[in-house]
Amino acid sequence: MKSKLLLTLCVSAPAWAAPSTLRSFDYIIVGGGTAGLTVANRLTENPAITVAVIEAGSFVENVVGNLSQVPAYAFAIQSAAATNPALGWGFHTTPQPGLGGAVVDYVRAKTLGGCSSINNVAYSRSSKGAFKLWADTVGDQSYTWDRVLPYYRKSMDFTPPDASTRFANASPSYNAAATARGGPLDITYAAYAESWSTWVARGLAAIGIPPTSALIDGTLTGSTWQLYTVDHATGHRASSDTAFLRPSLHRPNLVVFTETLAERVLFNVWKVATGVEATTTGSNTTFTLTARREVILSAGVFQSPQLLMVSGVGPRAVLQQYNIPVVADRPGVGQGMRDHILIPLTYQVNLASVDLTSATAVAEFNTQARGPLTNPGGDFVGLEKIPAAFRTNWSSEKKTMLAALPDDWPEIEYLVLPAPLTGGTTPGASYATVFAALQAPQSTGNVSIASASMGDPPVINPNWLTAQADLDVLLAAFKRMRQMAASDAMADVIIGEEFLPGPAVQTDEQILAYFRLAGTSISHAHATNPMGKASDPKAVVGTTGKVYGVKSLRVIDASVFPFLLPGPAPQSHVYMLAEKLADAIKKGY
Repeated sequence: MKSKLLLTLCVSAPAWAAPSTLRSFDYIIVGGGTAGLTVANRLTENPAITVAVIEAGSFVENVVGNLSQVPAYAFAIQSAAATNPALGWGFHTTPQPGLGGAVVDYVRAKTLGGCSSINNVAYSRSSKGAFKLWADTVGDQSYTWDRVLPYYRKSMDFTPPDASTRFANASPSYNAAATARGGPLDITYAAYAESWSTWVARGLAAIGIPPTSALIDGTLTGSTWQLYTVDHATGHRASSDTAFLRPSLHRPNLVVFTETLAERVLFNVWKVATGVEATTTGSNTTFTLTARREVILSAGVFQSPQLLMVSGVGPRAVLQQYNIPVVADRPGVGQGMRDHILIPLTYQVNLASVDLTSATAVAEFNTQARGPLTNPGGDFVGLEKIPAAFRTNWSSEKKTMLAALPDDWPEIEYLVLPAPLTGGTTPGASYATVFAALQAPQSTGNVSIASASMGDPPVINPNWLTAQADLDVLLAAFKRMRQMAASDAMADVIIGEEFLPGPAVQTDEQILAYFRLAGTSISHAHATNPMGKASDPKAVVGTTGKVYGVKSLRVIDASVFPFLLPGPAPQSHVYMLAEKLADAIKKGY
């Protein structure tokens, strides 16, 4: 039985005080996030292997107490990460033409556990066809569904839901054979279901999106209740921190340097990565850690490409612009970014409001691991390819572009939230929202650098909603949401006219104008250090995460995905990849 460590533990002495014997390790991992801590745990299972993790943040509870433990406080902790430099990076995008020139905050966690410590705890897998496409794209059949599935299962510790704590019409359906027990990551269903979700389930079925089982068996079409990375016994969030770091802190071969910024990867004359130069954020002391075997970047979709570039690996023109010596000219570094973007519609609803701050809700969570605090709000999801009746005006080019995706790759996802997103609501009234989110985005962005220093934020240009295909799909999905809201299945729950954007928004031009105002990211950026074949000049890493053009350097995080996989919960794919590539390292690949 795995232990549940809930106390804050001292990981290491401050980096600047570490003895010289703690300055050399077999592996140095930059980034203590979702992937980094998973890899650190798996490598240090061998007591003969030493690992250092460099993390710019600290334990999340050192900053916001137990806020991260409560699933329903996900929005609150994300808001804290957006404004508190001790918890988040404060990143923002360049002006986005597809959103009317808006500059958008892009929340990224600066803490152990990374974004798994602040996300909405959703868990799913992707489709069999998507993994076949991945395998074919990178030229490695170990990325087919049957061969990645063991790595999803390796992390999972599934606990069935307790039917007595949920509504009778909110019983999840899942394929028990697709679940697994014994892994470090707790996965279950919320002990509470949102009323709004039960109505959306009926509405989606009314427009042809029927119920299906949990999204963990290689299929994604249909509607279902969300699985969560939550401990069923306590109701607390499970993250790479709680699942992979806390149980391994006792290992003498693991050292974690917190509040420490990796400045650059060091190379010798043979282009072998030999270590990392880092600076403590408290004392501003710079020091060097030596890697006897490898340096592994798990700094995330924005900072892994940034760290490569400031270290001399990236597009030659960019490096020369900032007088960075070129170690390897890799034009794909920072390129290929894809992201899910979503559009909301809000309605006044005939449902009772739930007070998440009430003494009853808090007591129920603390004493029984039940009630609304166990649920972050978005507990139901539907996915589909846009029906033929809504794609008649699409050009043949756009149809061909989307037809190139596997048959089981959905184009759109419908999400729920039992709350409004804007003000102007009637006091005492209840509101609820449904979102359409792109699942096959064609708009491609990039990440670059503004200087040769990791102390300056990366330049983030998602380029959202600049591909016409994205606008066409979202326009159709918007009309599908309105079709759902107008169905008989929703008649008893929706009160009056649409609240947001409202009945005045009718023509395609008006709807597209609304997209430019209301479009927002779901923070699922991927593919900024894309995996690919050695013959592909745009590829940054090979299929075991090794960086092309140098030696003893890997990247293991969401940046190396060759594309953004379909499905509502990318964190599960990052855990899978970390397990897979940690296994490859242990086997000497």
